[in-house]
Amino acid sequence: MGNVISIDDVVKRGRSITPKPELRIGHSPDRKALTQTRFSDGSQPVKLHHAAAALTITVALFLGACGGGSSTPPPPTPTPTPTSACHASVGHIPLPAGIRAGAIGQRMPASEAESFDTGRVAVRFVGNAISQEASSALEKLGAHQLTDINPQGAATFSIPQSSDPRVTAQILHGVHGIIASGPVVYRYPLGIIPNDPIFMTDNIHQWDLYMTQMPNAWSVTTGLTSVRIAVIDTGYDTTNPDLMGKVDNSIVFDLCNGQRDGTASIEDKDGHGTDVSGIAAADTNNMTDVAGVGFNVHLLEARVFPYGNNPGASTMDIAA
Repeated sequence: MGNVISIDDVVKRGRSITPKPELRIGHSPDRKALTQTRFSDGSQPVKLHHAAAALTITVALFLGACGGGSSTPPPPTPTPTPTSACHASVGHIPLPAGIRAGAIGQRMPASEAESFDTGRVAVRFVGNAISQEASSALEKLGAHQLTDINPQGAATFSIPQSSDPRVTAQILHGVHGIIASGPVVYRYPLGIIPNDPIFMTDNIHQWDLYMTQMPNAWSVTTGLTSVRIAVIDTGYDTTNPDLMGKVDNSIVFDLCNGQRDGTASIEDKDGHGTDVSGIAAADTNNMTDVAGVGFNVHLLEARVFPYGNNPGASTMDIAA
């Protein structure tokens, strides 16, 4: 039987605890072996007493969290001064200035830098219905309902342009039957909306551009004509009005040997390459078909898929 040592004993004596080779990945020792793992202290086999080790590690971590790193406590000072204690529990934390506790939790007031609609307020009602007290308060403030109450019990109201929506919302906040109220804040800057009809009419066909918030991105940049995107795919539709003026050069590698096919056409007979090209850089804001991510970006087209019934592309052609 080896000696029983603690972690402190190891630290004080400078011993190193290293696992013996017999405990290795894939080995399944019995329960006794798991609870009495053998280690080496450099001179003879020893056993780690887990109860003592666990207690020692827990105390060490706690002391470390409080700023202590020594196992010897410092001597008491004659006149102790109050310090911030290290507690395991969380006490009451007062709210910082400017934060109030409302009916639906704590919220920060609207920042002065935020942009909001000066003629509207949003109000959320108890039970998804406008109480008599709430209706009377809204009427006195000159508010008129603009939208139906949504499933969350909220609706939007217009208010006189001379009214401050922040003040109006504060008045409504204490009315019986109202859970919350506030100005209608513009969370995103107004972006650029191109006049391409498929993009403008709905957000179904080009939902991806809405999901990636491209109108906001376009307000920063619409791309440069000096930027070219290479599309290695099935070619492109050379008669497509959104692509005709965007392709600077094209090439075909469809012989499956990495050699250029100088007699082949770049024409897309599948449709995938045309779709990819249009998404990347269709001629945009031209009142035609779709919008592309890069308004002004140009294209380099390479067809690597041979014509035929769902053919595959050669890696040699793609690499070329």
